[in-house]
Amino acid sequence: MNNDLEQYTSNKIKQLTMAIDQSAFTAIRDGLIKEKAMAEIALKAMQAKPVGYLFVTPEGAIAHSISNVGIEGFKFIGEVYDAPPLNHTEQHMVVPDGWRLVPIEPTKEMVDAHISGMQSAGFSRAYREMLAAAPMPE
Repeated sequence: MNNDLEQYTSNKIKQLTMAIDQSAFTAIRDGLIKEKAMAEIALKAMQAKPVGYLFVTPEGAIAHSISNVGIEGFKFIGEVYDAPPLNHTEQHMVVPDGWRLVPIEPTKEMVDAHISGMQSAGFSRAYREMLAAAPMPE
């Protein structure tokens, strides 16, 4: 165990398991089962380890690897977990509704869409078309 909270949670799971099995607690068994499930989720999150790593290729595409060893020319951008980590020190980005991740440098398709939009309907349409042409992370 890494810390006191993990040890406490592990012990709590054991206590809840014993309480669920005892007949004296039949009236509250459903609540104990739910509490145990929450404790198991919390423990898994506390012990979460990366299962993959994300990189950006020189062309701007997102690449995934099971190794954290850098690939020449690829930029490391984050870790992938099979459970959300608790007490993780790195920032985790959430893209708000109405927003979208796009490459730092526009792709050829984005530039072409922008030019086409500017010629036909002005900046707002050109901007929307440019965003629509942006590649989606894989």
